[in-house]
Amino acid sequence: MGLKCLRDGVDSGNLVAMFSVDGQESWNFFQNDFVNHIPESSVGLNLTVGKSFARATKFIQQVGLSDMAKYGQNGQAVADSNLNFPYSLRFEPSGEVSFPEDYQGIGVDQMLESVTAGTNLYNIFAMSAPKDQGGVESNIGKLVLDQKMTVSKWGDKGFFVRHQNYVDDLTLRPAWAASTPRFGLTGKNADNTCPISKAKLTSKCPFF
Repeated sequence: MGLKCLRDGVDSGNLVAMFSVDGQESWNFFQNDFVNHIPESSVGLNLTVGKSFARATKFIQQVGLSDMAKYGQNGQAVADSNLNFPYSLRFEPSGEVSFPEDYQGIGVDQMLESVTAGTNLYNIFAMSAPKDQGGVESNIGKLVLDQKMTVSKWGDKGFFVRHQNYVDDLTLRPAWAASTPRFGLTGKNADNTCPISKAKLTSKCPFF
């Protein structure tokens, strides 16, 4: 899913979250947690889709959150030194809506249109830092519909959600890099010892 938060006079804040690049067997859209730090994909996808993603960044399993914290809803800027953003987010299905696990003759879009205003779709949890660095997960809110869910041609063709490069977050929180997996051409994640600064990039640390 993609979330776009509008802000006065500046670009919107965007984030994307999903269960896994490999998908799920169930037709129940709300069966699994959605996260902005996804697990490593299967070897086949890692060497095809993963290799393609890695042309933009070696941190293909993560998307950044720091841009969401740079401006308030009124567009007022926040200094980098005061930015408060989590390491990762997890969207846990609330249980208020659930679809059949097996195909029932209608598509997911039709099922989603049955979700009504006021429904809590997800409980939102934030990790303050990587778990191995003492990070703690906290419930920070809910994702509640204020209108009935609908589908549209514009939503399919004209609605774009920016994927923030996770390097932006690591530039502000460089200590997190040691606990964050990155893409390796062998299908496994490379070591986490490379520097983040663009000025220090070497052939052994091709982040960009």
